[in-house]
Amino acid sequence: MKKVDSKVVRLIQEKNIFFILVDTDSLFTKTFEVALKTLGFGKEKFTLHTQKELVVKIKHQLSQNKLPLLFIDFSLQFDVDEDFIQTLRQIFTNKIKIICLINEIERDRLVYMQEMGIDNFIVKPISINSIIQKIANTLEPSPLSQKVDLAMQYLEENKLEQAKQIIDQILKIRPNSSVAYMLLGDMYIIQKNFEQAEQVYLKASYLSKLYLEPLKKLASLYAETNNLEQQLSVLHKLDKLSPLNPERKITIGKIYVKRKEIDKGKEYLDCAIKQINKLLHQKTAEILTKIALELKEYSPELSSEYMSQAIQAKEKYLTPKDIWMFNEWGITLRRQKKFDEAINCYQKALEIDSENSHILYNLAVVYLEINQPYRSLEYAKKALSFDSDLPLKGANVAYNLAYIYYKAKNTLKAETYVNLSLKQDPKHQRAQKLLTRLKSYNVL
Repeated sequence: MKKVDSKVVRLIQEKNIFFILVDTDSLFTKTFEVALKTLGFGKEKFTLHTQKELVVKIKHQLSQNKLPLLFIDFSLQFDVDEDFIQTLRQIFTNKIKIICLINEIERDRLVYMQEMGIDNFIVKPISINSIIQKIANTLEPSPLSQKVDLAMQYLEENKLEQAKQIIDQILKIRPNSSVAYMLLGDMYIIQKNFEQAEQVYLKASYLSKLYLEPLKKLASLYAETNNLEQQLSVLHKLDKLSPLNPERKITIGKIYVKRKEIDKGKEYLDCAIKQINKLLHQKTAEILTKIALELKEYSPELSSEYMSQAIQAKEKYLTPKDIWMFNEWGITLRRQKKFDEAINCYQKALEIDSENSHILYNLAVVYLEINQPYRSLEYAKKALSFDSDLPLKGANVAYNLAYIYYKAKNTLKAETYVNLSLKQDPKHQRAQKLLTRLKSYNVL
């Protein structure tokens, strides 16, 4: 067993870890099962769960002195989000560990997720070894983090003298510890010593400019002491670091309104509402997309209907990252022989990303299917102008390009691409037939 593996086994056993997989896809679940098996554990160590009654499940595990480690899937799911994470943190504080599963994510959203309380994240797809490493990184406490947890526990129990002793120990080990000064500020807040709390929170923020917690503590302190000007200043810093938090924008907007700066207040409130609307549109699109993909093999017509609705739901929020949705929709329409609708689908995609070689190639194929070879060639040339390696992305791709040129009476180009097809797949039957035809055609 590898060194990392044995360390993870020890951590799982010592902490009595129980894994809860929330709304994960079947591929990740299988990979996770193999990872556990590699470590010598079976299915008794984890359960699959949805959001429904998850809190009850976590409470049950805690009552058995187990530490729940949650893997929560954010990729194409509609019943988990940042608010859900925040709710779990508010209920269970640091009594649970949370790893979020994502496909791809923007930096701002990741910061927001971390702000809401995730411990770690995984970008899918992920290997067995990487899952094991992530578990190790999430569970392995440093000596300092153990002291931090102990200080937090003493503060929660109002044992301020013991908490201060631990905080002093942390500062002796690491004099510039932002976390230690934040804990010291928490202690002063309990003692109602707001001036001292402000000073140490400011120091914590200065020592770690990208750490949100000291700033959030300062914002709460200024709100409690009714210092709107300082509260606003801190909230602006937080908004710059984590711009996807609509509740913070609402707070900023309300402060401006209280200060009679109505226009500024409305600007932030409108921005918050816009963010919320965007999130709602995205969630609706995610639901519809999930339905469309699940129905694709059983009812292509119904699948394309829901994919169309998903695209409509996103409307003005569509970006080049959403082009795959048009590809899925277009392929389903072509299978139904709805070529005009497929063309319309791809044209809409080009409005979002006019240089997308995959969309241009698919348009070329559609026009080939409806026997418009010269229109097909027009889009094939555009696709190749943006991606000269397009023929190398599969034998079928190269063959289709060859057939487009053949139908457009350019046999020399057709032979070039058919040879590329056969180089990738020497047994490609349609390419073999086309090459035979081209050779006889060129002889004539």
